[in-house]
Amino acid sequence: MSNSKERGILNFFIFFDIKEKEYVGFCIDLGILKFGTDLEKMKSDLEEAAQGYVKNIGQYDLSDKLLNQHEVIPEEYRMYFDTYLKILTDRANKSYHKKFINTLHITEPQIFSTMAYA
Repeated sequence: MSNSKERGILNFFIFFDIKEKEYVGFCIDLGILKFGTDLEKMKSDLEEAAQGYVKNIGQYDLSDKLLNQHEVIPEEYRMYFDTYLKILTDRANKSYHKKFINTLHITEPQIFSTMAYA
């Protein structure tokens, strides 16, 4: 389902990058990407940025394409998101889940959430 000015679902993903020693957070639908050392601030900043972004799209009657910006997020992070989403929806992948986390040098994702708007 594509997001539109009328309604949509935004997906957020935050994890700790062990190599870089910082959190990486993004809203894959809007192409918002943030880095930081404080998990709660990261979550708050992402949600605030997403709400402002969606509000401005509607207020200025901008293209719905701006609400579907998956390609803006670096491919590496999109792969993390897509793989983790697949793992969450397939309980049989528990062993792959551990391998996925260990191979990528990231911690268990701290936040995986959605925010609906209408």
